[in-house]
Amino acid sequence: MEQSYKFRIYPNNEQWILMKKTFGCHYVYNHFLAERIETYKNETKSVSRFEQDKKLTLVKQGMEWLWEVGSTALQAALQNLDSAYQNFFCRVKNNEKPGFPRFKRKHDNRKSYKSKVVGKNIEIFEKEIKLPKLRKAECRVSKKVSGRILSATVSQNPSGKYSVSVCCTDVDIPQYPSTSKSIGLDMGLKTFAVSSEGIHFENHKYCGAKHSAMKDLSVRKWVCPVCGAEHERDENAARNILVERQRIVSANRVCDVLSEENNTVGHMGIAAEMSSARLLVPTFADAWGVHVRPSQDGNEHRTKNLSSLAWGVVK
Repeated sequence: MEQSYKFRIYPNNEQWILMKKTFGCHYVYNHFLAERIETYKNETKSVSRFEQDKKLTLVKQGMEWLWEVGSTALQAALQNLDSAYQNFFCRVKNNEKPGFPRFKRKHDNRKSYKSKVVGKNIEIFEKEIKLPKLRKAECRVSKKVSGRILSATVSQNPSGKYSVSVCCTDVDIPQYPSTSKSIGLDMGLKTFAVSSEGIHFENHKYCGAKHSAMKDLSVRKWVCPVCGAEHERDENAARNILVERQRIVSANRVCDVLSEENNTVGHMGIAAEMSSARLLVPTFADAWGVHVRPSQDGNEHRTKNLSSLAWGVVK
């Protein structure tokens, strides 16, 4: 059975530059998509994936930066294009909405590329992962990986964080006995979940109680009425500031990049490339762990921290 493991990775400056170039594999995808469209328009015939695989070397000769990118990543881009075409014809055959393959945009918020295993070009260590061309990169390996590695997909989310998904096969996954029953769950805030059988699961937020005088700055210490833990206002604020600082640093990792204009080394923060203006608005965490974003009218907008509900780890 196949299973994927997803981990955070922390590339250095050289790896960051190479990953940016490898994200450009969408150029190969778009180039051969345009070729397929033009060939069918002029000759009314389709181009196979194997024919385009042979032309890939010719394309690389005209683009020197493609030689710096892993060959398996370029081949995966062609495979994705062929899969998109196969899915398109399958939907047409089944009288479904066709959805013709579209060109990939350069400025997508999410970027990714896939590398396949060739020999030992992909390996996982205690605190590192070996990837094609990148060599060993710092990785937070939070789970033991079992089975035989097939591929690794490196991705960047809109906040600038990098992760790798490792696909493995021959994984021994225990199978739970089937009960032949179905159940529906309604997730909420007041109640963690309510099942279709009428069972209510208590909200397990980690000490979600609020002090009655939380806006009174003269209150420096208090005891949680729920869990009985003692809290100190300044210590809570310091912890929240530390968490917020780590979030900002991870999203704005300063990297050395080559300037195309004068061939000098410059500094560019990842957040500077974000197209979303929302990411440029500073956010802060107060002593109560509530994220606060300043508004134009001076009023503070408080939002509940849904991450404390831990919906993502429900099994």
